[in-house]
Amino acid sequence: MSVPDLVQIYRKFKPQGVAFVSLSSETKERVAEYCRKSSVPWSCGFGASTDTLENFKAVFPGSPRVIPTLYVIDHDGRICWHDQHFRLKHVEDKSVFVELEKELTKALALAKPSEK
Repeated sequence: MSVPDLVQIYRKFKPQGVAFVSLSSETKERVAEYCRKSSVPWSCGFGASTDTLENFKAVFPGSPRVIPTLYVIDHDGRICWHDQHFRLKHVEDKSVFVELEKELTKALALAKPSEK
């Protein structure tokens, strides 16, 4: 999964009220530099603790090493989709993008009218 692909999906769904957020254990400066170089247009958090990342299942067990992880969280705050750490496979497979777009569309369809 590449950042340009995620940016494209973000731009497609942002007008419908979908928000993207990134979270990293890196410093503010490193996150800002990465986001600038990669043209990431959404909010990016920094300095997340290992405990926080473990709660999101975004670190290797017993290690501070972060696993890039995608979630779709619905309007009620429930995780309704998870990418199963797809990016760890380092495969050029666009199927995860198709699945992500499908799940975003599904979550939007289930949102209350005032939340769309």
